[in-house]
Amino acid sequence: MRETGSTLYVFPSASEDIGLNINSETRGVALSNYMLLNFTNNNFSLTNPDDLALSLQNYAMNFETVLLNENDYSFQEPYTVTENVFWHWMTTHGGSGSSAFKLDKVGENIYRERCYESGNKERMIQCFSTIDGGNSLSTDFGMFNETYITIPTSYGNGPVFLRSVDNNNNVNYKKGKSYPTGTKTSTIQGRSETDYSYLGSITAQYDDTTNMVYKTDSENDAFEVITDLTTIQSTLQTLGARTINIDSFDDVNVDFDDMLAGITTTNGRTPYSMAGGCEFKFNAILLYYSVYDLNDVYKQPIATNLFGIVFLDGGNSSGDYTLTPVVKKKSYKGQTGKNAYFGNSYSFRVNIKTMSVYDNTDARIEDNTTTTSIYSQDFNDVLSNLNRAIDIMNTNVQTTRAIQDSYMSIRADLVDLREQFNEYKAQIDNSISDKVNGAISEATEELKQYIEDEVAKAVAELEAYDGGENAQDTTDESEIMGASRLRKTTTKKVYTLGASAQTQRPMVSQVQQDDYSSEIASLRDEITALRAELDELKSSKNKKNNKSPKKQ
Repeated sequence: MRETGSTLYVFPSASEDIGLNINSETRGVALSNYMLLNFTNNNFSLTNPDDLALSLQNYAMNFETVLLNENDYSFQEPYTVTENVFWHWMTTHGGSGSSAFKLDKVGENIYRERCYESGNKERMIQCFSTIDGGNSLSTDFGMFNETYITIPTSYGNGPVFLRSVDNNNNVNYKKGKSYPTGTKTSTIQGRSETDYSYLGSITAQYDDTTNMVYKTDSENDAFEVITDLTTIQSTLQTLGARTINIDSFDDVNVDFDDMLAGITTTNGRTPYSMAGGCEFKFNAILLYYSVYDLNDVYKQPIATNLFGIVFLDGGNSSGDYTLTPVVKKKSYKGQTGKNAYFGNSYSFRVNIKTMSVYDNTDARIEDNTTTTSIYSQDFNDVLSNLNRAIDIMNTNVQTTRAIQDSYMSIRADLVDLREQFNEYKAQIDNSISDKVNGAISEATEELKQYIEDEVAKAVAELEAYDGGENAQDTTDESEIMGASRLRKTTTKKVYTLGASAQTQRPMVSQVQQDDYSSEIASLRDEITALRAELDELKSSKNKKNNKSPKKQ
């Protein structure tokens, strides 16, 4: 155990089980819960942190490895044996039977930690709740999962219950059974007597040291923490707790003082009440992970297993019966006077590398639960290269996205330019059409007026020759009628041409412009012919008048 700083121990079953579930196409794994523990030399009969680490390795983890090596061990079970072994270790203290950690039965296969009614013994289990923060981190050294363990200011040490699993529901850990090691050496699994140990000893610890056997109790064994809120609520009500709805572990850890006021021991002591000052102490954290179905929208846990244990500090401590240095957790209670406190909170971060695992421990485990390969170093190199390839691929994806964004921007600009071009073209076409139509209309009006004036002038001149009291009407009637028809026809064409110009569409084609020009030229020719005919009529009339005798 580190002398300063935190130390994380991961149990043997966790890596095996997590690996199987991660590689499955239907299941996922996530750290889901934590439990705060307070190891003291009164509730756990050890004197220093090294003894605690030695007992954890040589008894608990060795027992777990023996179970994993059983021929009938089923790796398909969602529940591992880790938590069963951990609580067996706690209740037996490495097989010595002197552990002060005791459990009392409070229901059908339901247990709670014993409430000490005298002396300085404190509860070991302080708080249990959920993990609700995490992050994935990728660096040059690989990928890491960051897990944040947050303990709010409002939290106190609410009740925690354990369940004793029946043999019918536990395939790999049986009550009332002996588990021999299967080896003839006294060392822990996978080690030899000549191997070096930083903890000072690699001698295995057993329940039966002479026969090197682990033994489980026939009744009080195979414990696991109860995470089902409905079971917790019904158990509390059975014990006499006040009625309260438990919808989350916040309800268990925040309002537990009022909820548990009715639960007492034989001498009237409240078993879950915090110490004076509304505070409790802890120096270790148990980490749990849950297995869930990837296709489940609600991600309901299939199983919740023990992952590892974090000791906050490995240094020696003195006073208050502490085994390792502790931290104090205060809970605000909203009271007045000397019992009024501001709560404090804690947040711990655990980094776990999941892409590839480098074993930097001094133990070389060789058993049938560990996959061995002479190409392990090459495999790690492959994973390292794969990480670099993923980084390069991510960079290329970002570059491709940037190019795509630029292309879409240029394409949008092109569409905008095309729309502007079409708009300008339409405006130019409309302007030309308006000008042409205006010019034709103006020319038509002028021509119409000119023709009307000329025709009227010619008719007046013709009538002047035909009228008067003394005038002699010697003009040929057919000639006069012909001139009149020519006048009417020409006038009608002028009006028709003007109306046509007024009713044309705004866009005038070149062919239409040529037609107008041709008709105007034709009218000019007809007017010229009309004037010539009128001049001829005038000349003819003058000649007749000169030849006719005057009346007396």
